[in-house]
Formats: sequence, structure tokens, C-alpha cells
Amino acid sequence: MTGFGFNVNGFGSFPSRGHAPYTIEALVMAGGGAGAGGGGGGGGALQLTLNEVVADGSWTVTVGAGGTAINSGSNSVFQLSGASANTAIGGGRGGINLNGVNGGSGGGGGGWDGNQMAAGSGTANQGNDGGLGAGWNTSGVPHTAVNGTYIGGGGGGAGAAGGNFSSNTGGAGGAGLNWKSVGTYYGGGGGGQSRHAYNTGDYARGGAGGSGGGGPGAFVNDGTNASSGVISIGTGTNTASNCPYITGVANTGGGGGGYNFGWNSIAQGARAAATGGSGIIVIRYSGGQVGTGGTVTTAGGYTYHTFTSSGTYIS
Repeated sequence: MTGFGFNVNGFGSFPSRGHAPYTIEALVMAGGGAGAGGGGGGGGALQLTLNEVVADGSWTVTVGAGGTAINSGSNSVFQLSGASANTAIGGGRGGINLNGVNGGSGGGGGGWDGNQMAAGSGTANQGNDGGLGAGWNTSGVPHTAVNGTYIGGGGGGAGAAGGNFSSNTGGAGGAGLNWKSVGTYYGGGGGGQSRHAYNTGDYARGGAGGSGGGGPGAFVNDGTNASSGVISIGTGTNTASNCPYITGVANTGGGGGGYNFGWNSIAQGARAAATGGSGIIVIRYSGGQVGTGGTVTTAGGYTYHTFTSSGTYIS
């Protein structure tokens, strides 16, 4: 017998779902942008709180890829069947001889042609702007900078803006987001690269990657005739020979580090390594497991469903 809110399972039960109402919290993290001269922007971080009326049903989970070959990152989407999509915007590509590209967080400026280059803009409530890049004609670039000196700005992060170039050092990538203060960061910006066209000094340095998977910017010191293949790498850790380390970290939405030093063949080979990190979608709710989908863990009184690739969440 049913009526007045009662049914055969008892007052307050929910036979269609088999559980009581609950609230979902979700982080929808897009893929990070690829680095170029400037660092790639971190993927957009969309934070959601969804009550039972909205949350109940089948959700399509789409995890965005990181940007490759100097492309922006791909969007991530969390969408209830028949409802509007919740979309996190992919991180903007770092600039080469152009400004950084807009995105979830903006890419850093490239500083290629001798002048200061603007950063890409972040998306409101998802990320932050990138930092300014510089060239040999930009005020503040020291040590007999000549034609061929390029310094990238840092990519924006989900938690902070990317840093501007400083002297001969690329801008630092913006910090990522510490979602729910549990200690894991997402969406760090990539550090800007630095190439100094004066091979008697070890001046160039790449910018640090932002916490949350941002790749560090690489750097090189070389002569003015970069096309000759002559190169003097310098003594720091983010040299051209270490360019695989400029990749944004997978499933963080981190931006790729800057790499673009000019026409030197070693430096150009870094292009394939400057990719952004893929995104992630994390769902949590208080108490024991109710929903299904993704990798299920428990911590601090919450159940977590983590998606590192596309799938379905059933609430």
C-alpha cells in the first residue's frame, strides 16, 4: 500500500534507487595546453556541488586530452543525461611568435620577435591568466641581449596566474588548485622557456612548472647563428637535453613547459615533449558508496569516484 509518502519499503525509502538522497561534489578538470615559447595554461577546473534532485541519474564523463604539437588542451565534460553539460575549458597553448592563447587558464606569451608578448586569458571561475613573454628588444632583458633572445611567460594555473619573464628566466607556471584542501593539486601552468643568444655566458633559465602537474620551461644558451646547430647548453637542470621533463603530468590538467628556442635542431626536437597533461574528473560524497563508476576509494569520511579516462557515473 502506498500513499502520503509511505510505501511498502517504509517511510522515507527510495525503491527506485535503493538509497537516500545525497549531495555530490565534483571536480571537472580539463586537459592542459601544450607549451611553446610560453608555458601552456593549465586546464580549466570546474567545481560543482549538486543536490539529490539534480544529481540523480546517469552521467556521461568525458576526460579531456592534453594539448599536443602546440595545441590547446581539450575540454572535460560531466553531464547528466538529458541535462545541460558542465564543461571545463582546456588550457590555452603557450605563445610562439604570438600572444598566449586563451583557455581554462591562459598560455604564457612567447616573446619571439624581440618585443614583449601578451599572455592568454583564463576563464572566469575556472582558471587564471598567463604571464608576459619577452624578446631582445624588451626592457629588462640584460646581458647584451641580441637578436635571437626569446623568453616565455608562464602559463596560468587553476589556482594562480602565470608569472612574467624575469631578466633571462622564463616566467613560472601558475599554481594549481588544491581541491577541497586534501593536498592534491590540479591544473598547474607550464613554465616559460628561455633562449639567450650569447654563448659566452650561462644566462638563460626556464621557469618552474606550477604545482599541479605543470611542466618546467626548458632553456638554452647559444650563438646568434642558431641554424648552424652550434649550441652551448648551460648548467641548469631544465636544459634542452632534458626536454622530456617539460611535459605536463597526465591526469592533472597541467600545462606543458615552454621549449621554443629558435631554429637549433636540438631545441626544435623538444616540440613533441611540450605536451599538456590530460584532465581528470573526481566525484565525492559523504559516507559509504552509493554511486558506481570510475575508481572508487574512501578517505576522511568520503567516498571518491575518480575518472582518468572517459566513462559513466551512475548516481
